[in-house]
Amino acid sequence: MFYFLLLCLPDFIILMILQRFSLLKLLEFSLISSRARQLVRSLNFTSEPIEVYIGDYEISIMIYGNQWEMRFSFYKRQYNSNNQIKRKLSPPRFADVIINNKRYKLHKEEFEMKDWLDHLLSVFNCSKIKKCKLATNQYDISSLEKTFDGVDTVALDFFEFSAEDVKGIWNAFKTCETLDINRFVYKGNEEKIQKILMRNYTTLRFFENTTLSLDDLLTINSSHAMFFPASFTEKVLNRFLKHWIKGSNPRLESADFVCYLEHNFELNLLLKGIDHKVEVINHLIFDDDEDEDEMEPDTEHVRIEIKRWDGTVATLAIESVRKFASIWMTVR
Repeated sequence: MFYFLLLCLPDFIILMILQRFSLLKLLEFSLISSRARQLVRSLNFTSEPIEVYIGDYEISIMIYGNQWEMRFSFYKRQYNSNNQIKRKLSPPRFADVIINNKRYKLHKEEFEMKDWLDHLLSVFNCSKIKKCKLATNQYDISSLEKTFDGVDTVALDFFEFSAEDVKGIWNAFKTCETLDINRFVYKGNEEKIQKILMRNYTTLRFFENTTLSLDDLLTINSSHAMFFPASFTEKVLNRFLKHWIKGSNPRLESADFVCYLEHNFELNLLLKGIDHKVEVINHLIFDDDEDEDEMEPDTEHVRIEIKRWDGTVATLAIESVRKFASIWMTVR
């Protein structure tokens, strides 16, 4: 009742009162009406980019401010044990909220999941979701598409997804600029990985051990690609570099490969038959937090310059020690 009476006052007086409210009270007040939401928004709360987690047991939204943090959880413990039937996003009715480690509930029964998301984006002056981590395949993709549009980065973090799942994820997050693959079973999924590599993301990152063939490398269509770790031989990467020098992968501006090899890394095999210039460089050029005393004594750091077919210069920065190699390539 107090919140409704508050709305009878002029805006400038309401704003003075709101400045004394706790975060919980501000959220409660913002849910009363569009005017209340706009008044809270006008306090110019700012947060770190909003992140969403979609898991088996909940969907959560994380919001971090300068001296506070919030977590909104929906559909808690509503696990779907039948993966053949995909869950649609029904109205969640309420949100479980943790604000600075204290638990609360916010009720808004008529809100769809998208209404909750749009409301929070508005209140905290955010234009879109920074990152969405998808850790389950139990939800109906069309429901996700309608709710979580305009995402910058999508992270896939589950093993079992079908070709239909992959296609659905592309449709649901077709405007995302970055795709992160946190978990992936390569064996038996070669066709799926090639379809992922063919997409024209700004950034594509694999954080799961990935075996890359020459065909895989030639399929990369993103501007920036990262593979951590990757499995291939110097011979495969040598052949890829020769194709790249001649103009393959026209969108690729940079790639980062962290490799664990079957034998000690051999730079000569990587550069065989490629016209190049090698410069031994100091390890401080690399973005590395390790102290010099902690570095392996036989670690090599080199920079290679390669002239491409169109006159642009490609640079390879390589750090290697025994069977490990970090290879970063870029065009300038």
